[in-house]
Amino acid sequence: MEQRKNKMENSIVRGSMTSIDTAMMLRRFMVDAEMLKKELRHSSLSDGRMESVADHVWRMSLLGIMIVPYISQKLDVLRFLKIIIVHDLVEIYAGDMPITESSTNAKSKKIKEASEKKAIEKIRVNLPAFVGDDIYNLWWEYESNSTYESKIAHALDKIEAQAQHNEAGIETWVEEEYHFAYKLPNYTMNEKILEDIASILIEEVDDMLDNIKQHEQYKESCSCNTIL
Repeated sequence: MEQRKNKMENSIVRGSMTSIDTAMMLRRFMVDAEMLKKELRHSSLSDGRMESVADHVWRMSLLGIMIVPYISQKLDVLRFLKIIIVHDLVEIYAGDMPITESSTNAKSKKIKEASEKKAIEKIRVNLPAFVGDDIYNLWWEYESNSTYESKIAHALDKIEAQAQHNEAGIETWVEEEYHFAYKLPNYTMNEKILEDIASILIEEVDDMLDNIKQHEQYKESCSCNTIL
């Protein structure tokens, strides 16, 4: 194994790679990529298990496949799905930072941006040039939010995250997350299917918040001085 590793590294220096060199490089990156199965996000699943980054990316990819036929503008479907698959790949090395932290703390946001830039550079050099450059460019396309494919991917990122929050139940949220659903229309790009999914998620949140209010009202109506 060590001999193969040294041979591969030497061939990279020479600027040529054999098929086995490429395979070894891909295999080593697979080992690194397993981290996304272990890296936990800030939401839990409906059974109480914490959600992994891989969980999120998988269902976002599935959602991407499901909504493609209903998108009004022409999409480069392959590039769109590749953007979804790689959009959180930097978290292999940078880890996941909850949006409640990165969106409210300027220092944390700066740290996140720096660590993710370092991570995408590491991904680029840890893969064969053709693959590494492709992933690098796809990730930056998502980050820049400059194409229709990246904008729809951003919408699905928000939609999938909100759906998971709703499924986990409002009791698993922090209070800062109560308003997130109401921002979904900012991302739907006037696409009817995305607007309708967002509307359904917002209705679910409305119902959960109403239940909280009713519960609080019930507690307030109960006498604390009842003699048992």
